[in-house]
Amino acid sequence: MSARGEVTVHEGYVTRAEARRIERGGQADAPAKPARPEVTSTMQTYIDLHRHAAVRAALTGFPQVVLRLMVAHVIAGSPLWGVRIEAQSTRNEGVRESVETCKAEADFDERRRAVLGVLGFDEDTPPSPRAMATNTG
Repeated sequence: MSARGEVTVHEGYVTRAEARRIERGGQADAPAKPARPEVTSTMQTYIDLHRHAAVRAALTGFPQVVLRLMVAHVIAGSPLWGVRIEAQSTRNEGVRESVETCKAEADFDERRRAVLGVLGFDEDTPPSPRAMATNTG
């Protein structure tokens, strides 16, 4: 590690003892077994879904930023651009319930209903881009 904080990685580095063993015709020590991940897949799903809910709810307060993001995706041709409902699915019932009842989801749903009301759509109908596109309201 340098004084500026840069880290240099030496891949394939062997200790002096391993180098002497290799010079004598031996083999280097076997690579260490990979460490287990810090979080389980269920915990990672929990984190991802809560992060998604929080960002989505926060962006509703900044329509200028949302518009810029939308235009940037249209101009750049991102595979992230599309009109579909985010499934926010998980196999774990506890994680699903936690996300459905979190504050971020409640905030987003409140603002979603307000926008649907302004547009003349039924606020209690579950979201569906296809139904909204065909509704002549």
